[in-house]
Amino acid sequence: MRRLLFALVCFAVFGLLSTPAVYADEVTAIRRPTVAILPVINNSGQKRTQYLAEEINEALYAKFSPDRYLVLDGQALQDLLRRQGIEDIGSTDSRTLNLTLRAMGVDYSVKAEVHSVITRQRVYFPDVFLLMKTWTATVPVTFSVTNVSSGAPAYEGYFAEYAKIDFIIGFADRNHAIRLALDKVLEKFSQELIYLE
Repeated sequence: MRRLLFALVCFAVFGLLSTPAVYADEVTAIRRPTVAILPVINNSGQKRTQYLAEEINEALYAKFSPDRYLVLDGQALQDLLRRQGIEDIGSTDSRTLNLTLRAMGVDYSVKAEVHSVITRQRVYFPDVFLLMKTWTATVPVTFSVTNVSSGAPAYEGYFAEYAKIDFIIGFADRNHAIRLALDKVLEKFSQELIYLE
């Protein structure tokens, strides 16, 4: 009888010890913050620069990876917002957007905006038979993360980087300089420490 009682006590103790570990894993999975990555706003003022939004989106997805966050983005996010009556995120005031995102269970919203990109070109003759062109570009980008429930900023960053590139005339393109400057911006952003709970 004592052996049976001892076996039951051991079974109960081991059962109780194993249960919290499973529960902790489930709680950790549930407590991942939900992050809405809003469409990138391109106010660069430059034509044919859709790649700016694409490259910034990639950087945001890398920063807010699915192993740490539940990410809402792209068409799925826009469809959810349309169902809530928001057609254009860019023209919606931040209070209305935050209330809508909160109703969707979002913890943080992430926004990136490309500001006016300045490009310049210069043609020069390094020697009699060679005609060269230099393109320069300055690319300013802001990144912000907002706590949806309080409306307070969790992170704000502004980066403006300059790049210069030389080509033989006829092969020069402002987009090469813009991409180089954007790469510098995204490199700096990737090094930023952003902690969301």
